[in-house]
Amino acid sequence: MNTLRIFLLGQSRVQCREELLTDQYSPNLQLLFCYHLFVRDRSHSPEALASLLWGNSSTAQSNKYLRHALL
Repeated sequence: MNTLRIFLLGQSRVQCREELLTDQYSPNLQLLFCYHLFVRDRSHSPEALASLLWGNSSTAQSNKYLRHALL
């Protein structure tokens, strides 16, 4: 069985075996992953998550950013 190691202090990173998995993902996508680790007992609407990560943008623009981040 592979072990998933998650480091949240300092620069967040996720490792499986010795491979670093977070290098290929944007900082906002890493933040979204960490958010789900801590708040996993409830569902989250895409609009709420987009607003959390891109709150300075319009609703339409933040939703677009979320869609592109998850591709």
